[in-house]
Amino acid sequence: AGSGVGVTAGGPDSPSSPESRGNLIMATSELMLKAIERAAHCVAPEHFLSGKRRDSTWQDALTEYCCYGYPLPNHSGRLEMKDYAPKVFATIRALCGFDRERYSNCWVVPTEKISFTLGAGRSGSFFCFSRDSSFILKTIPREEVATLLRCLREYVEHLRAHPSSLVMRICGMARFRFGWNQLYVIVIRNVVFTAELTTKATVFDLKGRKPKRGKLVQRRGQPELVRKDKDLERFFWLDDGPREVFLRQLHADVDFLRRCNMMDYSLLVGVRRIPAHLAEVSSSSGANGCSSASASPSCGLAAAEAE
Repeated sequence: AGSGVGVTAGGPDSPSSPESRGNLIMATSELMLKAIERAAHCVAPEHFLSGKRRDSTWQDALTEYCCYGYPLPNHSGRLEMKDYAPKVFATIRALCGFDRERYSNCWVVPTEKISFTLGAGRSGSFFCFSRDSSFILKTIPREEVATLLRCLREYVEHLRAHPSSLVMRICGMARFRFGWNQLYVIVIRNVVFTAELTTKATVFDLKGRKPKRGKLVQRRGQPELVRKDKDLERFFWLDDGPREVFLRQLHADVDFLRRCNMMDYSLLVGVRRIPAHLAEVSSSSGANGCSSASASPSCGLAAAEAE
């Protein structure tokens, strides 16, 4: 693979249609994951942005990028990858507890298990899970690249100041190009991932909106769907202390988003059933069958309840 380092000039490249994104994913999905895995090895730990740095150092790190090229099988073309701000995102991964080796291993996915799926939201994004589901690869519109780069320094400083922030951890951003087709992707932590519990989570994407009359949707027996405010028919229990900490962090996160002029905010909540043999261990955090909840450092709200 060839590689180069340069400084970005001008805005991001022209966007591609959903059809082009789908075609690119179908043709290069395996190579895309391999590119992400290999790119993780190209940033040495001593290059991470630790502590306070000069403005010039930050500017260099934010505008730096690495380019990689990978030939496709049967001489059918070449996949090009542009890895944005690699030192900055490596720093974010380090804050999440992932060194180069651990992160890159997450993207060594067997061919038969590589699956890109179209999300249910309005954005038309495609999603792909890492080998252990701890990370998610998500396609994004071109304009979001410029938005993220604009507030990236403040984003890192916010995560440093608030280790338990509920804001999504974005651990990488890249552009892939194959011929005239191209797409932009980010790598994010999976909020509902946990190595301890393997039961499937029920996920709520809550925006604080009141459901319109007649819009209540019953989704019982469909755990694979992401549920909305109108589907919420339960409570989440937090003791006074954790509740105060949670709300304080939530306000700090909203203040950060306000400073960055961002407004599309929702709270992703994952609920898992605790197996019977673990229920006794977790019983101290719940009460009378209500679910206990806690702010998760991997950005979201984790909740669990006994079977």
